[in-house]
Amino acid sequence: MKARIAAFGSAGALCLGSVSQASAQGFWDRICHTHRSYCGGGTNVPEIDVSSGLLAVAAVAATLALVWELRRRRG
Repeated sequence: MKARIAAFGSAGALCLGSVSQASAQGFWDRICHTHRSYCGGGTNVPEIDVSSGLLAVAAVAATLALVWELRRRRG
């Protein structure tokens, strides 16, 4: 039974993974053409690269470690 579930899961993932960007774009073009209210102008968001993301995670981790250490020394 587990083998069948794994086989169906991997087949489903293969089918979903094979959907190309072009077909997804065509889908949203049809949605925007049919329902104009769904396709408003978006907002621009700044991009973040991997190094900036890791620096942000490291800063949060360092802050949490500092707070933990201060609480440990006080308590």
